[in-house]
Amino acid sequence: MSTPRSRPIRGGGEHQGPRRSWSSGRVGLASLFAIVLAALSAGPTAGANPGGSASLDAPTALTLAPGSTYHALAPVRVFDSSTGLGGATRLVSETPQSFQMTGAFGIPTGATAVAGTLSITSPSHSGYVALTPVEASPASVDTSSINFTAGKLSSAGVTATLGDDGRLWVLYVAGVAGQTAQVAFDLDGYYAPDDAGATYHPVGPIRVFDSRTAIGGATPLVANVPESFQLAGAFGIPVGATAVTGTLTIAAPLRPGRVALTPGFTPGSCLTISTLDFATTDPQATGVTATLGADGRLWAIYESGRAADTAWPDTAQVIFDLTGYFTPDMTGSTFHPLGPLRLIDSRSGVGDSGRLSSEAPRSFTIVGLYGIPAGTTAVSGTLTIASPTHPGYVALTAASTSPTAISTSSLNFAATTGPRATGVTAPLGADGKLWAIFATGQAGNTVDVIFDLSGYFAPEASSMAPVSAFFETFGPFDTAPRDADGVLMHDYGAPIGVQHNAVTIAQGAISYFDRWQSGQDTPAQADADRAAFFAQIGWLVANQQPDGRWLYTFAWGTQPLPWWSAMAEGLGISAMLRAYSVTGDSSYLDVLERARSTFGRTIANLGVDSSVTVSGRHLTVYQEYLPGYVNNVLNGWIYSLAGLYECAIYLGDPICLQDLTAADRGLPALRALLPYYDTGSWTYYGLNSLVGSKRGPKASVAYEELHVRQLSFLYSVTGDRVFNRYADKFRLYLVNSGFRSHVPDARPPDGR
Repeated sequence: MSTPRSRPIRGGGEHQGPRRSWSSGRVGLASLFAIVLAALSAGPTAGANPGGSASLDAPTALTLAPGSTYHALAPVRVFDSSTGLGGATRLVSETPQSFQMTGAFGIPTGATAVAGTLSITSPSHSGYVALTPVEASPASVDTSSINFTAGKLSSAGVTATLGDDGRLWVLYVAGVAGQTAQVAFDLDGYYAPDDAGATYHPVGPIRVFDSRTAIGGATPLVANVPESFQLAGAFGIPVGATAVTGTLTIAAPLRPGRVALTPGFTPGSCLTISTLDFATTDPQATGVTATLGADGRLWAIYESGRAADTAWPDTAQVIFDLTGYFTPDMTGSTFHPLGPLRLIDSRSGVGDSGRLSSEAPRSFTIVGLYGIPAGTTAVSGTLTIASPTHPGYVALTAASTSPTAISTSSLNFAATTGPRATGVTAPLGADGKLWAIFATGQAGNTVDVIFDLSGYFAPEASSMAPVSAFFETFGPFDTAPRDADGVLMHDYGAPIGVQHNAVTIAQGAISYFDRWQSGQDTPAQADADRAAFFAQIGWLVANQQPDGRWLYTFAWGTQPLPWWSAMAEGLGISAMLRAYSVTGDSSYLDVLERARSTFGRTIANLGVDSSVTVSGRHLTVYQEYLPGYVNNVLNGWIYSLAGLYECAIYLGDPICLQDLTAADRGLPALRALLPYYDTGSWTYYGLNSLVGSKRGPKASVAYEELHVRQLSFLYSVTGDRVFNRYADKFRLYLVNSGFRSHVPDARPPDGR
């Protein structure tokens, strides 16, 4: 994956087209307060004196990357492997294929995501397809965009994040190499970080037409006969709306076929796109982002696969549940790509969830996870169900709804179905929760539910959060030794003496920044904290290797010389993010990108990755130390994840997100290895072995408490109850050992 890792950070460099100023704040992993990533005019270079910049005269409200507006298009098929359209070739299982989206099909350079319909035909083996913004291996993918069985035609509406190079990657996972499937993609529109598109207004969900009961005046679709539905000017959708989101359901079709939604229809034209394909006569549903015509109409046409028969035409019932609409102004919410990212999985407890019981509404907290801010109005992603015990449907709603009052659906399925998935855009409640109900008509049935996020809609403003001491564990820094330039040093005592330490310097930079930005400094202290911050940043810039590493050139234990640390790389990412946030100087993003690149290389290749095998899974651990001292150090690994988190959340960088959340690394790998750090009464500082009674050195009291704090925070930002369970266990170990009120030592045993 060396090629995608060389791409520039999203948000850095020149922007295409008009760009809004960046606003409102968002909660960050380490500091628990919002960070500014304002698109300011270029600030000082890394070596410049920051004191002369007007933008640095006072603390700056810290915010996220800007959202994107939606540009609706006339639906068009952009690639199809069955015809070679768009250069597509037949998918081969376990082998990713990429498609260039920006710079073609009317999608400009800089677009962040696309909306459309993904169709799979003639798969030789059951499996799923994942759409990702960067190249991914089967071992690293745990999200899906569509699930299917061998030989069956399937389609699903999708919203998919694009890579920084404008590519969309497609991976067919069958579990067996050499299987094949045809793939097609019909484009409905794209998102771009500009003011020229439309913003989103969630509603309902509400059923706006249903041919079974004539809701909205709908009648059954007749094969090859287009039917139109007036949406703008009705159902609360204003005149001038450009597109709608919702769920299209087809019931009781006389024959398998497809339905296409279009903004207009020309008599005699050939149907070249599809919104929903169905190979059976079971009810089928898909999420859609559908373009409206200039007259506010939406057209639907059913193609049954046989010639028109005026005497006995094929028919299908059509239902549409509205979840929102777009208006060509800035009055609604903008889209923030974030994914694919698994937020809920009842099979493993991700999202603090269990199997969904029928007729019993269940809520899932969304706001606060992975930095999704307060005020978020809706989420977009893929809803998947597995192992239902009874036919039925799942409805996503913004509030608790009783089975008797539910009138919409998001996904329909039969009891014997394999995993079934579809794209959804679902409104959130004012409390930031998403509700789901499994409706079967009788209690006692269950189904597994999975939700993979592709992004969220939020207004351009959100509230600040308080400063946290998460990064300041190894302070205080005010009394630490410094060199002549004001750069922090660490006194290791004889024979090592006073040394520069990249971890100490990056943590000091973050600590000074947090205090400066808190607004609680006196003017003199604010000047001092600002100067101290940039002194640390200057050292990090000047001493980074071209390959992204910060080297340690003094001996430590049995470490070979020189040595380097994932902890330093992650903290360096967080420090550079802060420098960029208050200067707008993209050279800090260059430093950040080089540090980020170390997470894509093994230690032998001068990176920070090493492999651990657990129950047959090959997992990547980001190492605080090189092999030979202590392996798999828990606190340093989590600190490195903190930098990846902030890079992914605040810059919207898909590579950082992959390194944080891919199934074979980052948070999932940590989750799988946590049991091995548990002695039964304490925790291990690191793991030199996964077996035996002496797996590694035990943590000091300071590190034990740090582990509790780190895991508690991971639970707060991921909703993964495994992190909470181990935080509670490790906290109980402290209490049982008499350290109920213990405060971590100012300088833990290894000096970091």
